[in-house]
Amino acid sequence: MVQEVELARFQDNPLLMSEFTTLHTVETLTIYGSGLASLNGFASLREVTGPLRLFEFDETLDLTGLNGVERARDVRISRFEGFYSFDALSGLIEASLITFDSSSDLVRISGFDSLTSVDVVRVTWLPLLYEIEAFANVQSMSELELVRVPRLVLAEGFLGLTQIDELELDDVGLTSLNSFSNLADVGSITVTNSGFLKEFGSFAPQTCNNMILRDNEGLDSLLGPQTLTELDRLEIEDCGALVKLDGLETVEEIDELILVRNSGLTSIDSMSSLQVVGNFTATFNRGLGDDYLLDFVDDLTSVNHVTITGNGP
Repeated sequence: MVQEVELARFQDNPLLMSEFTTLHTVETLTIYGSGLASLNGFASLREVTGPLRLFEFDETLDLTGLNGVERARDVRISRFEGFYSFDALSGLIEASLITFDSSSDLVRISGFDSLTSVDVVRVTWLPLLYEIEAFANVQSMSELELVRVPRLVLAEGFLGLTQIDELELDDVGLTSLNSFSNLADVGSITVTNSGFLKEFGSFAPQTCNNMILRDNEGLDSLLGPQTLTELDRLEIEDCGALVKLDGLETVEEIDELILVRNSGLTSIDSMSSLQVVGNFTATFNRGLGDDYLLDFVDDLTSVNHVTITGNGP
């Protein structure tokens, strides 16, 4: 097995590229900043046991030569300029980590048509990204991270997901969580700094350990997860448009409940089934009075620790 292939600032040379035509497995493949017209010289490549790195290309590069790769441990596509749509690696079946980052022109991610197994997907710092169609055949992930993608409106590539350990959305353009409507088992969901997010929509997991919502100024509805009965942690912070907590009616137990600086929140009566809380923190919620919150605590069957301060007008 060849250990490493690195093509850096490499000008197109069919004779040299022909040396790779019989390459079946490689430990590391790194290609960046080159003048290559295509990667057809890698048509026989089936496995990259370590990192597969594609850096600093423009729209003139033909990526179809990598469509035969079936397995790669760590795929990173970064700093692609002039690439408006990524549609490659259609033969990839299995990967541990796939990362897209730091590409200022990328609008659409598709491809990965054969992918059924990936542990972690990270899509970060793509300011113009509008749509993700890739990953449609993946049902389970350890981690999905969508960060600094403020124009991302369509993420239908994740509709096939039914289980995820950790879902992180930070500064996304999604208006709802409908793209994750088939998720039944969620370890943790964290949504932050997403001002366009209005509602949960059809996002309704059967189980969810942690739900953390911070700095989502447009979020006004949690309707969706009506079947949840318990949470390890529910944290809602700086979500000013949220008036009530409809959608949490069936929750009976929360280990840690945190409500901080939700200026529009006027009622938590929707959590009428809640009986057991480990730690309850409610601070600086202008629409909730301290007395109202103390009455809420009195109605609980069990609570270990309570912090209520600075609430009310």
